[in-house]
Formats: sequence, structure tokens, C-alpha cells
Amino acid sequence: MAASAHGRIRTRLSRHAVMVSLALLAMGAMAINHRSNAAWLMVSLTVSAALASLAHGRANLRAVAFTAAAEAPVAAGEPVVVTVRAHNRSGRDSHGLRVAPLDGDEGLAVLPLVTAGGDGEASLVLPALARGIHPLPALEVSSAYPLGLARLCRELQPEGEVVVHPRPGGLPLAAASDGSGGNRERPDRDGHEDFRGHRRHRSADSPRRIDWRASERVGQLLVKEWSGSDGGATWLAWEQCAGGVEARLSQLARWVLEADASGAPYGLRLPGAEVQPATGAAHRHACLRVLARHPPEGLVP
Repeated sequence: MAASAHGRIRTRLSRHAVMVSLALLAMGAMAINHRSNAAWLMVSLTVSAALASLAHGRANLRAVAFTAAAEAPVAAGEPVVVTVRAHNRSGRDSHGLRVAPLDGDEGLAVLPLVTAGGDGEASLVLPALARGIHPLPALEVSSAYPLGLARLCRELQPEGEVVVHPRPGGLPLAAASDGSGGNRERPDRDGHEDFRGHRRHRSADSPRRIDWRASERVGQLLVKEWSGSDGGATWLAWEQCAGGVEARLSQLARWVLEADASGAPYGLRLPGAEVQPATGAAHRHACLRVLARHPPEGLVP
């Protein structure tokens, strides 16, 4: 998820620079017409200050290293928050740093001061993205320090990605165990407790536990599981959901978030993908990532 500013520093003159240039031309013309040494001195000092400000601005921008990352998966339709961190590698403070998407100022993040040897942090809010795995966009780091005559810019190319999972919706988590989320039949429990979902058939499984209807839908043998058969873990399965691809993904996203909030272990099964039961933020992110990258309607494996 790291990123670094690279490439040459580009210089963009500001309106102030244009105004100062016009003033210098007028002062130079006056110095020539009136042969005024004082006017020439003023022109020379102003030009020297402008050139010195460009040198200070380059050092101000070059001193700071950046990292950028989207900290957690985000639901489709919600803004993407990218955390930008800065570390000042020099022995002098850096001022007025801005980070924005390379193609515009939307979601501008500002770091007014990054002290010598210190760190800074700001949040960059980007527009919402569609479900899927997206690379972080190219960013631009800039600064108009110290006089605002020019804006010095460098490109920032993050190496991370944005995980956009389906927007949660549908029935509550209880539907994952009572069969109301698609498997509406309540089969015999075969000595176990509540129905938890399906898993792939193993050679040692009893034929009585095969769900033939669900197996026919997905083209492979699926075995019914009940609470207590997997250490009490909850299985969130594709076959428990109703509707099309996006509706099922939305339902599973809700169940993942609710199961994570409960603190109990849970697993996730989709056509072509399976996440074994576990708990914690890393497990939640893994499940949401699987949902994010699932093929859209018509491309389901």
C-alpha cells in the first residue's frame, strides 16, 4: 500500500507570478527611462526573492516521503477514504503540502505543517466506485510555499487497491440458519441442530446429507451442515440466498458484517470460492474481498 513521489518536479506559475512579472516590467521600464539605480535595485531584489522562493519550494516538496492506502473495504456507492501519511526526512519543516487526484482537486487533502523528522496524516475522500477491486488512482503532491508565486508538483503513484464490496441488504443473519434466505425447506436434522449452510461433498460424507436440489443448481455435490458439525461455526452460503447475483452478494455482505459483529466464527461459500471459518478484522476483509471480486451476472463460474 506504499507510494512514493517520483519524477521531476513541475512548476506552474500562479496569478501572483503573472502580476509580479507585470510589475517588474513596469519597474524595469521606469528604471531605463529615469536611469534610476533605486528602481534597478528593487527589480534585482524582487527577481532574486522569486528565484530563491522556487529553490525553497523545491526543497520543501522534496523533503517529504508519502504513503497512501485505503484502510478497509468500502460498500458500493459510498465515498472512498484514502489515508495519506507523510514523513519529513529532512532537518527543516515542510509547509503547505496538498495531495489531490492527478486529474483534479476533488477530495483535496492538506497537510499544513510536517515538522522536521516528524509525520503528518490527512484523509483524501474520493468519489464512490462500483463493486470490484480497483487500483488506487494516481495522486499529485503540490506546494505553493513560500511566496505563492508558483505551485510545485510531483506525481504520487500508490501501489495499493480499493476493495469495494456489495452494499449490504436483504434479510438478517438469522435467515442463514433457518433457511429463509433461499433454502426455504427445513430438512431433517440428522441428529444435529440448526441448518448452517452447505459445503462441498467429501468421500466420507453420508449420501443422506447431500442437498440434491442445491447440487443441481451449482453443478457439484453440496452437503448440508448443521450447528455443531463444524465447531459451532456459521457458514454463509450462496445457496441460502434468493435472487440474482447482485442480490445474493448484497445478502452475503450483510451476513458477513453481522456475523463479524457477533464475534462468533463464520465461513463463506460462493461458487468457485470458499473462506474457512474464523473471526477478526482480517477475516472480515478477506470475506468482503471475495464478495467484491465475484463475477457479475452472466459471468458466474
